[in-house]
Amino acid sequence: MTQKNLQAWEVKESDYPSQGTTEERLLSLLRYAILAPSGPNTQPWKFAINANTVSVFADLKRSLPFVDPSNRTLFMSVGCALANLVIAGVHFGFYPSVNYFSRGKESDLVAEVRFEPGGRAKGDLLSQIPRRHTIKDRYEISRASIFVT
Repeated sequence: MTQKNLQAWEVKESDYPSQGTTEERLLSLLRYAILAPSGPNTQPWKFAINANTVSVFADLKRSLPFVDPSNRTLFMSVGCALANLVIAGVHFGFYPSVNYFSRGKESDLVAEVRFEPGGRAKGDLLSQIPRRHTIKDRYEISRASIFVT
């Protein structure tokens, strides 16, 4: 049995509800978004779905003022979740359009992503999202970790 804290990593492409409602499909995309790296594993993001749009928020309650006083790492982490969301959307046949709101500490709304039917991207990265992991040991380069385009 998989540990409860690792269940999020059990996302499978075959679980995507291609015949589901837009909300069900966007919820499925969020399963990939939450796998983004976050420093120091704070997962400082929140999402809201409205029709075919996902609002991406920084969860400022998860800030670490002594480690990250300017919230730089927090917003970089939210950006990683946003990137995963867009990658998943493209993979599953959406054309994402992103509007950014860069008001920093004045607003927790970071971006809104509108998903319209579209094509697939060249060089699809979806399969790499669940493969990403953090390791505290010495890093070793393997043939599988080298990407050549």
